[in-house]
Amino acid sequence: SAPTHEPYVLIIDEINRGNVSRIFGELITLIEPSKRAGADEALEAILPYSKKPFSVPANVYLIGTMNTIDRSVESFDFALRRRFRWEEVTPDTGLLRYHLNQFCKTWVPLADNLERLNTQIAKEPLLGHDYQIGHAYLMNLKYATSLTVAEVRERVWDDCIRPLLQEYLRGTGK
Repeated sequence: SAPTHEPYVLIIDEINRGNVSRIFGELITLIEPSKRAGADEALEAILPYSKKPFSVPANVYLIGTMNTIDRSVESFDFALRRRFRWEEVTPDTGLLRYHLNQFCKTWVPLADNLERLNTQIAKEPLLGHDYQIGHAYLMNLKYATSLTVAEVRERVWDDCIRPLLQEYLRGTGK
């Protein structure tokens, strides 16, 4: 049969939680674009059990997610850092406004509240930019739409945001 060229995506959530060098092993080199099957510098590894050659095709895409405030990021392997393109994903209050407008128009001010909170967090010397609260906390609210914005804000604060900030500040004396 003819080779397929359709893309395949492998998403590894919280990639920094594992020992990446041990997980990938010899694949660490094979995932580089210049080392993939068909490339000028293509490499293969011999699979340990079948003893068959293996290479990573060009149509395989790896996406690894990680939270930069997680302390396990500090030990993240530099060999892996140079093999991935790094893209910061920050809280998107525009997307949140759009979503809330579709779901419950009276809750749209929650996006402004999140924006103000994140501005304060980014300025906070003990926290900073990496500790901003993501818009996901407000994207799939399971509260009755009859609740006021103040009631929803209080519930989200109590259920999600306060515990998260307490965890961030634990051990700082604040």
